Amino acid sequence: MRTTLYSSEYDYITSIANKVIYKHVKSYPVDINAIMDSIKSICFKTYSCSDNSFREKSLKMSDTGYSYQTSDKKVLVYNDAAPQTSQNFSIVHELGHLGLDHFTKRELFFEDLCTEYNLCTYDPSELTGIPLENYNAFCECQEKAANYFADVLLAPNWAIDSVKPASPNELREIFNIGNTCAEIRFNSFKRWVRLNRPICSQFERINRMMIPICIK
Repeated sequence: MRTTLYSSEYDYITSIANKVIYKHVKSYPVDINAIMDSIKSICFKTYSCSDNSFREKSLKMSDTGYSYQTSDKKVLVYNDAAPQTSQNFSIVHELGHLGLDHFTKRELFFEDLCTEYNLCTYDPSELTGIPLENYNAFCECQEKAANYFADVLLAPNWAIDSVKPASPNELREIFNIGNTCAEIRFNSFKRWVRLNRPICSQFERINRMMIPICIK
């Protein structure tokens, strides 16, 4: 697997991903534009939406995409010049950050570190030594969680089970995902089958009944 999350965390992320699928996915492979149109609580922006300086600043943040939230809005920015499968994964990865409330948790963790070490700072880059290592490890765990969220949303186990692909390449073709995502999901699916197809939430059962898989 891509991450080192505990099984309870996997279950939680799987349940959240399937809740998002229930609300915003109409069929597989996913229509990313339809998902973005249906989520009104997030402002979606492309790297090319403004002048070249905005694109340059965005590329310094990430080659593929990033997100952030303020007191009154959530914003997701993605590189519309990237390959489509990369765009899709980046958008859903950032949806994972927002849906799992990572930014709030990151701020709270940072504040706890400052309190624990009796520090007075508002910039994580000012932390040194063990505190910074702890903070970076926490952020890395969030990245892994967002990756897993994206993997599950783009190709959930119940959907893979409906078509039973014989290889990662077949999985990639059916769900229109990248090679890395296909390899991870294929291996994860086989493990899920070995575990007797555990279900994490009611949404998985509903999604399997209601969401069609469109095979070309």
